Amino acid sequence: MITMKDIAKEAGVSRPTVSLVLNGRDSQIRISPETRDLVFKAAEKLGYRRNVLATSVKTGKSNIIGFVGSIYGDYVMSAIQGINNCVQDHNYLLKLMVPKLDGNNKFLINKIARQCVEQRLGGVVCRSLTEDQLEVLRSELEPNNIPVVLVDNSYSHDWCSRVISDDSTGIQLAVDHLVSLGHKKITHLTLDYTTAFISLRREGYIKGMKKHGLPVSEDSFVYAGREIYLTEKMYRNFDEYMERVQPTGIVSVADPLAMKFLQWAYRRNVKIPDEVSVVGYGNLDFSLLTSPALTTVNQFFEKMGYVAAKNLFKIIEGGASKKEIIVPVELLVRESTGKVK
Repeated sequence: MITMKDIAKEAGVSRPTVSLVLNGRDSQIRISPETRDLVFKAAEKLGYRRNVLATSVKTGKSNIIGFVGSIYGDYVMSAIQGINNCVQDHNYLLKLMVPKLDGNNKFLINKIARQCVEQRLGGVVCRSLTEDQLEVLRSELEPNNIPVVLVDNSYSHDWCSRVISDDSTGIQLAVDHLVSLGHKKITHLTLDYTTAFISLRREGYIKGMKKHGLPVSEDSFVYAGREIYLTEKMYRNFDEYMERVQPTGIVSVADPLAMKFLQWAYRRNVKIPDEVSVVGYGNLDFSLLTSPALTTVNQFFEKMGYVAAKNLFKIIEGGASKKEIIVPVELLVRESTGKVK
């Protein structure tokens, strides 16, 4: 069996150096890239394979990071890709732990929380869990020293770190853009319930409107339903609202809602952007496939995932982690917005 001592002899370095490099902890003492390459080449030449199971037994922690949350949507998979990239950089594995619905439509988060402890996960990244679900995780993971980092749609907590996009600024960028095109009657298209990102984007809309001296009232908001498709009820809701309020600009809380509005406009022969300009949020894959192409706020989901995992490894390695990291966004101007006519 090839040992680290054999690799150290082949590479001409110390055994502790080999251990740090092969266990992904070389950044702790700033081992040079040249030395890292020597160690990896020697290990490859000798055919060395780490005994991860033995390491787990010794340390009480596995080299596995858990992702807990829904995997629905291309944007979630982008975030998971970012997490996985960072996990692989640290010679860890990523385990997807997707809450399953039981007969009462409640997430079986208790089982997942127990599995995190039983499998001795090195840490956990969570996305878009409810406050009750997060409390279940906290009660199981915190006593067992399994760190947690929240990514994307989440509220701030003092017991864990959070990485989110700059949602408030993103909506303000959308408002700024429409105002620059001459729009003054700007509506916020949102959902009829509250989550972290919905609240942040609502606050951003209000700030953006007030910055330009534009009024905000209950008529400044129009709500879409939770259904993935545009229902007859939503058609009637848009009909009544557009006839009564007559906004020239729509700032949507998310791309799917903006697409619902584009579908309504197509059915009602409302020309976009000649009669109404529309801005989405998210830059999801299908935003380029709309007609006209959707102006939207770009969230860097893959980057958020990578930063969340990187922050998690700082905690695992005993370093100081940042409690709150906000990833910048950018406005992508396409064809669904234009000057007021």
